[in-house]
Amino acid sequence: MHLIFSFEYQVDAARIASTRHLTPIAAIFLDAFFRVLLKPSPGATWATILLIFLFLTITGSIIYVVHYIRSIHRKHNEVLAAFLSIIGKQEITQSLLEKSIKMDEESEDFIKKLTEYINENLSNPELSVEDIARHMAVSYSTLIRYTKSYMGITPGEFLSKARIRKAGIMLVNQRSLSVSEIAYRCGFNDPRYFARCFKSETDMSPSEYRNRQKS
Repeated sequence: MHLIFSFEYQVDAARIASTRHLTPIAAIFLDAFFRVLLKPSPGATWATILLIFLFLTITGSIIYVVHYIRSIHRKHNEVLAAFLSIIGKQEITQSLLEKSIKMDEESEDFIKKLTEYINENLSNPELSVEDIARHMAVSYSTLIRYTKSYMGITPGEFLSKARIRKAGIMLVNQRSLSVSEIAYRCGFNDPRYFARCFKSETDMSPSEYRNRQKS
């Protein structure tokens, strides 16, 4: 059975994308669907339209999931960047955070307390996730769940990133210190291991980073 409509409908893929906040690919698929639905060719049947509809439904679901995952990753990265930005500062104030991230008060207080503790104890090479969990008054597994939920990484990874962040600041601002001295002051027992971690995080060796940064 053919679909017959008494009016013409012109679909603009660009307009769909802009008004419904769709990706260009999604807009193209919608354009194709509406063209077949509203201006069917002689061979168009209900079965054909149903197959197209199912295909578009699946495609749309995939696009939505990808978009959702990307938005979660983007939120994690924003939160992580905001709290890493206060590593190395003597005092963490609300003004440092309020313009950078949007979190509920309880979550922000938790990550702020975590960051303050790590910031104060970075030079301790014996600092462990267990120590952090005890300070935060939560279990080891709960701490991991919280940091994964808020920042997308484990507390151990956050500690490592914080140490690299502090080392980067010291490499630029305290040029009289050697790379090894900075490694020790940031909680690394082995300068060679520190160099590997630093390069993995920044794609530069500590010496390269220092030379490329302006004091």
